[in-house]
Amino acid sequence: MIKRKYMLDTCAINHIVEDESKIDLVLKLNLEYYVTYIQKYELHAMRIKHAEKHSKALEFLNKIKTSEDYEKPTSVAVLGVWRLGKSLLEDGDIYKKVLEYMRKKQKKDHVKDAIIADSAYSYEMTLITDDKLLFKACSEFKIDVLTLDELIKNSKPNKESNLWI
Repeated sequence: MIKRKYMLDTCAINHIVEDESKIDLVLKLNLEYYVTYIQKYELHAMRIKHAEKHSKALEFLNKIKTSEDYEKPTSVAVLGVWRLGKSLLEDGDIYKKVLEYMRKKQKKDHVKDAIIADSAYSYEMTLITDDKLLFKACSEFKIDVLTLDELIKNSKPNKESNLWI
């Protein structure tokens, strides 16, 4: 059976844990899910205001941990964001394009979103995000991207070919 690999962004993880049925659906798809330290950091940052959601998110991450490498190093190291031993030193071309696109559309910090998009692209994964601006940026630069609902809807086993579609 051929499986695709999926990078979950923080927005998608939050939407998954907000709805118990989505947790079950996503786990039953039996796909390979990955994150970087950025998603884990962002989830950790919400532990004070949203303790229950934070707890559910950590529980979910433990359930999707199918191998020791489910937490991937980011593909680029950006000053002020990178962590020693958790970032690679690739050219960051996609990072720069996504960041520029997002900053033109909305004046706020999109550095972490752009790093996650670049990482998904570099690892040849499909990014799962419910962040509309990030989705548009990824689509603009031909990065494989799906919303959480699209993942759930489109990831049904095709019994005839034994492929995941």
